Amino acid sequence: MAVTALLLFLAHLLGDFYLQPQAWIDSRYQHRIRSLGLFKHIVVHAIVAALALALSPLPMSLPSLILAWAAVVLSHYGIDIWKSYQKGGFRYFLLDQVGHWLVIAGTTLALGAAANIWQVSELAAFCEHLLSVKALLLLAAVLLLSEPVAIAISMALDSYTRQLDDDEGLLKAGKWLGIIERWLIFGFVLNGLYVGVGFLLAMKSIFRIGDLTRARDRKLTEYIMLGTLLSVSIAIGVGALTRYLLG
Repeated sequence: MAVTALLLFLAHLLGDFYLQPQAWIDSRYQHRIRSLGLFKHIVVHAIVAALALALSPLPMSLPSLILAWAAVVLSHYGIDIWKSYQKGGFRYFLLDQVGHWLVIAGTTLALGAAANIWQVSELAAFCEHLLSVKALLLLAAVLLLSEPVAIAISMALDSYTRQLDDDEGLLKAGKWLGIIERWLIFGFVLNGLYVGVGFLLAMKSIFRIGDLTRARDRKLTEYIMLGTLLSVSIAIGVGALTRYLLG
C-alpha cells in the first residue's frame, strides 16, 4: 500500500504545483465554481490520479479502481471550490493541502481493505521492484521541498515581505536559491553529513554579509534570518523523516 500512497501523493504534487499555471489559480479565485481554470485543473488531476492508480501494484477490481479514482478527483474538486471562496493565505493553503493528503491516505487504506491484501503477491512484488518505495519516497521528498515549500514559506512571510522594498534582486532568484538550498540540505541530512548543513549556512552568511551590515534598518536582516530558519528547518525535518522511513 505504501507504493500506492506515494504514487497518489506524487500525482497530487505534480497536479497541484507543477501542472497548474498561475492563470488557472487566478481564474479560480475570480470565477470560483464557474472557473474554466478550475475545470482544467481537475481534468489534469483526473489524468495524473488515473495514471497513479494504474501503476499501483495493489490488486484492485475495476469497481474499486473507479471508486478510488472518483473519490480522489471529486474530493479535490470540492476542496478547491471551498478554497476559492476563502481569502487565501497560509492558513487556508495548509488546510487545503492537509485535506488532500487525508483523502489520499483514506483512499489507500480503503483500497487495501477492499482487496484484503496485506501481503504482497507475486505480481505486486514485481511491480514494487519496478516502483520501489525508496525511489518514490525520495522523489516525493524532492518535489515537496521545491514548489510546495516555496509557496508555503512565501505565504508564511507575506506580511513581512510587504514591509520591504521589492526593487532589488533578480526575479524569482530568491525562490530558486531557496529550493536549491533545501535540496542540498536534504541530501546532507539523508547521508548524515550534518557538517555540510553548517558549511552551507556559513557560506550563505558570507555572501549575505553585505546585505546584513548595510545600515538600511533591521527589517531585511530579520526577514532573511526568518526565511532561512524556516527553509532550513523544513529541509532538515523532511530529510530526517525520509532517512527514518528508509531505515
